[in-house]
Amino acid sequence: MKKDKVKILSLAVFNSLKNKNEKEINNIVNNFKDYLQKHSFNNLIPEILKELERLNLADNNVIVVNILSENNLNKEEINNITTILEKKLKKKIKVKSNKENILGGLIIKYQDKIIDMSLKRVLKNLNKQLSN
Repeated sequence: MKKDKVKILSLAVFNSLKNKNEKEINNIVNNFKDYLQKHSFNNLIPEILKELERLNLADNNVIVVNILSENNLNKEEINNITTILEKKLKKKIKVKSNKENILGGLIIKYQDKIIDMSLKRVLKNLNKQLSN
Protein backbone atom coordinates (compact mmCIF):
# COMPACT_ATOMS: atom_id res chain seq x y z
CA MET A 1 0.00 0.00 0.00
CA LYS A 2 2.83 2.39 0.90
CA LYS A 3 4.49 1.77 -2.47
CA ASP A 4 1.22 2.52 -4.26
CA LYS A 5 0.87 5.83 -2.40
CA VAL A 6 4.41 6.79 -3.33
CA LYS A 7 3.83 5.98 -7.00
CA ILE A 8 0.47 7.76 -7.16
CA LEU A 9 1.71 10.89 -5.38
CA SER A 10 4.93 10.98 -7.38
CA LEU A 11 3.18 10.57 -10.71
CA ALA A 12 0.61 13.24 -9.83
CA VAL A 13 3.19 15.85 -8.89
CA PHE A 14 5.49 14.87 -11.79
CA ASN A 15 2.72 15.32 -14.36
CA SER A 16 1.57 18.58 -12.80
CA LEU A 17 5.11 20.03 -13.06
CA LYS A 18 5.49 19.41 -16.80
CA ASN A 19 5.72 22.51 -18.99
CA LYS A 20 5.40 24.93 -16.08
CA ASN A 21 7.37 28.08 -15.45
CA GLU A 22 9.47 28.59 -12.34
CA LYS A 23 6.76 30.43 -10.41
CA GLU A 24 4.18 27.71 -11.13
CA ILE A 25 6.67 24.99 -10.20
CA ASN A 26 7.44 26.66 -6.85
CA ASN A 27 3.71 26.98 -6.16
CA ILE A 28 3.03 23.31 -6.99
CA VAL A 29 5.99 22.10 -4.90
CA ASN A 30 4.94 24.20 -1.91
CA ASN A 31 1.35 22.96 -2.14
CA PHE A 32 2.60 19.38 -2.44
CA LYS A 33 4.84 19.84 0.61
CA ASP A 34 1.90 21.24 2.58
CA TYR A 35 -0.30 18.32 1.46
CA LEU A 36 2.32 15.81 2.63
CA GLN A 37 2.61 17.51 6.02
CA LYS A 38 -1.16 17.84 6.46
CA HIS A 39 -1.68 14.12 5.78
CA SER A 40 1.37 12.98 7.79
CA PHE A 41 3.17 11.65 4.70
CA ASN A 42 6.53 13.24 5.53
CA ASN A 43 8.01 9.78 6.01
CA LEU A 44 7.34 9.11 2.32
CA ILE A 45 9.44 12.02 1.07
CA PRO A 46 12.68 10.06 0.46
CA GLU A 47 10.81 7.42 -1.54
CA ILE A 48 8.83 10.06 -3.43
CA LEU A 49 12.07 11.81 -4.40
CA LYS A 50 13.53 8.52 -5.68
CA GLU A 51 10.38 7.86 -7.68
CA LEU A 52 10.41 11.39 -9.10
CA GLU A 53 14.01 10.89 -10.20
CA ARG A 54 13.05 7.57 -11.83
CA LEU A 55 10.12 9.20 -13.64
CA ASN A 56 12.29 12.09 -14.83
CA LEU A 57 14.98 9.74 -16.16
CA ALA A 58 12.40 7.60 -17.95
CA ASP A 59 10.76 10.71 -19.41
CA ASN A 60 14.15 11.79 -20.76
CA ASN A 61 14.99 8.31 -22.13
CA VAL A 62 17.84 7.79 -19.65
CA ILE A 63 18.83 4.51 -18.01
CA VAL A 64 20.80 4.40 -14.75
CA VAL A 65 23.62 1.87 -14.93
CA ASN A 66 25.44 0.70 -11.82
CA ILE A 67 28.98 -0.49 -12.41
CA LEU A 68 30.61 -2.48 -9.64
CA SER A 69 34.36 -2.99 -9.76
CA GLU A 70 37.23 -3.94 -7.49
CA ASN A 71 38.94 -0.58 -8.09
CA ASN A 72 37.58 2.84 -8.93
CA LEU A 73 37.20 3.21 -12.69
CA ASN A 74 38.87 6.13 -14.43
CA LYS A 75 36.96 8.56 -16.64
CA GLU A 76 38.10 6.87 -19.87
CA GLU A 77 36.89 3.43 -18.73
CA ILE A 78 33.51 4.85 -17.72
CA ASN A 79 33.23 6.70 -21.06
CA ASN A 80 34.03 3.50 -22.99
CA ILE A 81 31.39 1.51 -21.09
CA THR A 82 28.87 4.33 -21.51
CA THR A 83 29.46 4.51 -25.28
CA ILE A 84 29.03 0.74 -25.70
CA LEU A 85 25.83 0.63 -23.63
CA GLU A 86 24.31 3.69 -25.33
CA LYS A 87 24.82 2.03 -28.72
CA LYS A 88 23.43 -1.29 -27.50
CA LEU A 89 20.42 0.12 -25.63
CA LYS A 90 19.79 3.14 -27.88
CA LYS A 91 19.24 5.29 -24.79
CA LYS A 92 21.22 7.84 -22.82
CA ILE A 93 23.14 6.36 -19.91
CA LYS A 94 23.73 7.75 -16.43
CA VAL A 95 26.55 5.82 -14.76
CA LYS A 96 26.93 5.19 -11.06
CA SER A 97 30.26 3.54 -10.38
CA ASN A 98 30.92 1.82 -7.06
CA LYS A 99 33.94 0.11 -5.62
CA GLU A 100 32.87 -3.34 -4.42
CA ASN A 101 34.52 -6.35 -2.89
CA ILE A 102 34.72 -8.40 -6.09
CA LEU A 103 37.74 -10.28 -7.35
CA GLY A 104 38.59 -8.39 -10.54
CA GLY A 105 36.42 -7.58 -13.53
CA LEU A 106 33.10 -5.76 -13.55
CA ILE A 107 29.46 -6.28 -12.76
CA ILE A 108 27.08 -4.02 -14.69
CA LYS A 109 23.50 -3.66 -13.47
CA TYR A 110 20.67 -1.80 -15.18
CA GLN A 111 16.90 -2.14 -15.09
CA ASP A 112 16.43 -5.84 -14.31
CA LYS A 113 19.58 -7.02 -16.07
CA ILE A 114 23.01 -8.01 -14.76
CA ILE A 115 26.12 -8.39 -16.90
CA ASP A 116 28.57 -10.27 -14.70
CA MET A 117 32.12 -10.04 -16.03
CA SER A 118 33.75 -10.61 -12.65
CA LEU A 119 36.75 -12.89 -12.35
CA LYS A 120 34.70 -15.21 -10.12
CA ARG A 121 32.07 -15.64 -12.88
CA VAL A 122 34.73 -16.16 -15.57
CA LEU A 123 36.44 -18.84 -13.48
CA LYS A 124 33.10 -20.49 -12.71
CA ASN A 125 32.22 -20.63 -16.43
CA LEU A 126 35.68 -21.99 -17.28
CA ASN A 127 35.35 -24.67 -14.62
CA LYS A 128 31.91 -25.58 -15.98
CA GLN A 129 33.29 -25.90 -19.53
CA LEU A 130 36.22 -28.01 -18.40
CA SER A 131 33.93 -30.30 -16.40
CA ASN A 132 31.86 -31.23 -19.46
